[in-house]
Order: sequence, then C-alpha cells, then structure tokens
Amino acid sequence: MNNPLAKNDTNILVIGAGVSGLTTAICLREAGFNVVIVADRFAPDLTSIVAGALWEWPPAVCGRHGSPRSLERSKDWCMTTYNKFK
Repeated sequence: MNNPLAKNDTNILVIGAGVSGLTTAICLREAGFNVVIVADRFAPDLTSIVAGALWEWPPAVCGRHGSPRSLERSKDWCMTTYNKFK
C-alpha cells in the first residue's frame, strides 16, 4: 500500500542495519519512500545476528531466568513489544 504523502523525491535516512533498522527501512520503502541505510557494521558483524530482536513469550531461546522477578520483567517487556507490533 503506497502512502499518498510519499513522493519519489522523498528520501529517508535509516541509521542502523540490524533487524529494527532493516525492518523500518523495508516498511518505509513499501510505503513509497526512498530509503538510504547507513550503519557502522553490517551482517554478520552486528548484534541482531544473535539477538534478532527476540521478544517471544513464553521465553524459549533466551528464557533462562534466575529469579521470579527476572521472569516477570521479561514477560512485561515481551508483552509490551507484542502489543506494539500487533
């Protein structure tokens, strides 16, 4: 779906090439904007190769918690992110 406000001469700079930066760039490009990505590192030399913006609940891959407080904080974080994405 193209954004009626997006024009072919509108350039947007995305800083960072991790999962969040690339996702943002794709969404903007799909909305009709010209996108330039600038980053100091690209795959495979960035955190997203390992972390990948994981926010899953219940935790599986990164679900090792040493206390109930840690588990509850993780749940709050994951559910807040889930609701934003939803």
